[in-house]
Amino acid sequence: MVEGKALHARLAPAAQNFRTERAQFETFFAREKERSDATELALIEKREGRESRGQVMNVMIRARPILNMLPSEAKPVVDMPAFEAALASYAVAVRELDAYVAGEPGALSSFESRPRSWLGKLREFRDKLAQAKGDARRGAGRDPTWIVNDYNTMITTAQMASRFSSRP
Repeated sequence: MVEGKALHARLAPAAQNFRTERAQFETFFAREKERSDATELALIEKREGRESRGQVMNVMIRARPILNMLPSEAKPVVDMPAFEAALASYAVAVRELDAYVAGEPGALSSFESRPRSWLGKLREFRDKLAQAKGDARRGAGRDPTWIVNDYNTMITTAQMASRFSSRP
């Protein structure tokens, strides 16, 4: 026990340093991922225009910030103005996708309805959060879990739609 306590005394500060460094790295990585995605989207649009792959990627890029703002045990209160801004940006991407699909029926059949459905769920969730002043502990229930599950399904269908779309 004495040796275990001594080892714990040496490891505990290292674990805290690791968590701090990891958080900094994750922030850096997220910024770089955003830049990389924006560059990739620009290249796709330059080559293909805002066709199938560009539409899908645009929607998914706009969805990720929302997912990152969802409440957690560590951070149960959502920054509502930031959430509203991210939701508005995502809604624009969904409207653009819907307009594209209207002109190209079936181009993204496995994907096309998922972003709109997710947007509806996000709006319902936003309304619940607004009533609770952003505090998910006061009324959001299991909504974040379902939102994440739907997002993960959307990722799968986005990948399939990008690979197997009837348009470039």
